[in-house]
Amino acid sequence: MGDRLRNSWEVLHASLWFVPAVMGLLAVALAAALIAVDRAADPGTRIPWLVGNHPEDARVLLATIATGVVTVGGVAFSITVVALALAASQFGSLLLASYLRDRVSQVVLGTFLGTFIYCLFVLGSVRTEGEVPLLSVNASLLFAIASLAAFILFIHDITQSLRAERLTARVGCELIHAVEAVFPPADAPQPPRELPPDFEARAWNICATATGYLQAIEWDRLLRLAGKHGLLVQLTVRAGDFITQGTVIGQAAGGSEAERARLGARIAGQLLIGGQRTPTQDPEYSVHQLAQIAVRALSPAMNDPYTALICVDWLEAALRTLVRRGLPSGVYRDRRGILRVIAPDASFEVMADA
Repeated sequence: MGDRLRNSWEVLHASLWFVPAVMGLLAVALAAALIAVDRAADPGTRIPWLVGNHPEDARVLLATIATGVVTVGGVAFSITVVALALAASQFGSLLLASYLRDRVSQVVLGTFLGTFIYCLFVLGSVRTEGEVPLLSVNASLLFAIASLAAFILFIHDITQSLRAERLTARVGCELIHAVEAVFPPADAPQPPRELPPDFEARAWNICATATGYLQAIEWDRLLRLAGKHGLLVQLTVRAGDFITQGTVIGQAAGGSEAERARLGARIAGQLLIGGQRTPTQDPEYSVHQLAQIAVRALSPAMNDPYTALICVDWLEAALRTLVRRGLPSGVYRDRRGILRVIAPDASFEVMADA
């Protein structure tokens, strides 16, 4: 998976709307498919044990399920907002992204939305007595039962998610995964970080084209761009840094003088900048999240040293993982082995000081 796609997935994963929207679209497709199956069946078929054999009964059933699901979904959404408010006040706003990434809450809200949309579509297909989509109507009963089960699961999950142990475990696991993604195995080769002697004489500045936090760098596309135009790029920023539009983010050597402005903008375009940090290439962000939980736990208002000790345990686990890994060289070569990009390298000291 490319760095841009991985970062986009991280942003979508931390949003509350993506999974419900996908499940809503799937509900539309399922409703259309079942209605088509019903219309292809013998219109005179009647199955006694199926409900909704008459149009009025089918309409009442679908309307009742849709109304009930909307009501329960509103309650679930209200509970989610209250939980987010409590999490922000108790653990800090940095942890909201971790709460929004909770897959159970996303799937439960998607179940409610999908059931509601499904009932509306099937309700619109109920016409005369001979055109009642029996299969579609009875499938709504299964969705209603699934929504009820999802609501019970949601109540259990939301009560568990407010526990400090679960929150710190989630952030700690994200930190360990980020360390394993950024830091190579211990036996990985360490190429030298040597620039050509004439690099500074030929180098020209690369300026940022946006303002915000550097979320990730599209390494593959940057290598292809540098190789295509015969460039050697030295970046002076790394994921997690705050960048202001127009500031120098690196230098490049090569390319004609007439193309430098265009190439500089294209190089800057491979740096994904946004309004918030993400742990995709920035393990220090997860360290800051754990530190925020620990600092708030030790505040006079909370006075909860046990939570702070849990954060220390996960930081220890991450540092132990880091010790077993190698250090990223920050040297990137193209397929022909030619040096193309040099970037700031992360180190154990940087992670320990975070």
